[in-house]
Amino acid sequence: MITQLVLKFARLVSRVANRSNPLLFCALFLILASAVSGFSVSRAGTPSDTEEPTATKVHFPETGYSVQFAFLEFFNAYGGLDVFGYPITNEYVDPITGITVQYFENARFEWWPNAAPGQRVKLGLLGDENELRSDAPPTKNGNICWPSDVTGYYICDSFLDFYQSHGGKLVFGPPIGDSYINSTGTKQAQNFQRMQMVMDTQTGVVTISHLGRYSCENRYENATCEQFTKAVCGDYQAVLPLHIDPSLELTKTRPGDVQTVKALVQDSMQKPVCGVAVRFTISVDAVGVDGIRPQPNVYETTTQVNGLATQSYTQWDAPKSAKMTVLVEAVYQGVIYTDTTQYSHWQK
Repeated sequence: MITQLVLKFARLVSRVANRSNPLLFCALFLILASAVSGFSVSRAGTPSDTEEPTATKVHFPETGYSVQFAFLEFFNAYGGLDVFGYPITNEYVDPITGITVQYFENARFEWWPNAAPGQRVKLGLLGDENELRSDAPPTKNGNICWPSDVTGYYICDSFLDFYQSHGGKLVFGPPIGDSYINSTGTKQAQNFQRMQMVMDTQTGVVTISHLGRYSCENRYENATCEQFTKAVCGDYQAVLPLHIDPSLELTKTRPGDVQTVKALVQDSMQKPVCGVAVRFTISVDAVGVDGIRPQPNVYETTTQVNGLATQSYTQWDAPKSAKMTVLVEAVYQGVIYTDTTQYSHWQK
């Protein structure tokens, strides 16, 4: 609620003060923020001892949600709880964009399966979506500063150290305004394309505000993203174990064909299970003319109300007469269920 008030207030005054007097905008924005103990919370660096991590999943009992697969890899690589906060939803397909997303307290993770390897996890542009971009000209508000080659705004001192040590542009995006200090001088903040940093001016400690939670509460007209996730899948509790039935649209492919893989996930009562995280790993059983086996392609999605997880992709060139193996992994309540299917690939 506090973060919601702060951000709504910021959007209101930005339309009035930001264009004519950037100092007035900064003061107005932080008057409300300084009335509370702080508009961000620092977290411990590791999950609690009650969690049950696996190679692909970690459950957070603090919020009741889990992080898994590529989202977990990104989460661990760029700061974990200190940067992103706790997960506040499961993975689900955003009905606005059609993209698989997961909300955290401070950010929104997005899965882009057709991007290059290493670039398939992206963070939502929450700073822009919440209209925190400044119109004021860039100014240096520190001693050691770096100007953004995208927006021209400066990142300085402690903000710059935090930015560079936690993923830089990949995690935060470029700054969309210079830093500003509240009326009491106790807090300094800076908005980025994907997040908002806040520093305690007494200690120099930089933390991240709950921009993810605010966006979750305001993205959908009639529900928060957490309520939307639950509404899509309902309250049905699956009877374990689960069963996976993989299928293919094409049994043979050539380069350029669009292949579609599906996985029907049902429980022991043969009822479809919604909201299950599914990973498709497509690998080749042969080596190329260079003697090297092509790297597998990985796609991640979630099952829908009908229990189906579906992924389409353009077939890449592979060795002649190769067998393509599709490994399906489904994660539910900390258990990984697997199955495989195959199809043939023919060169033109």
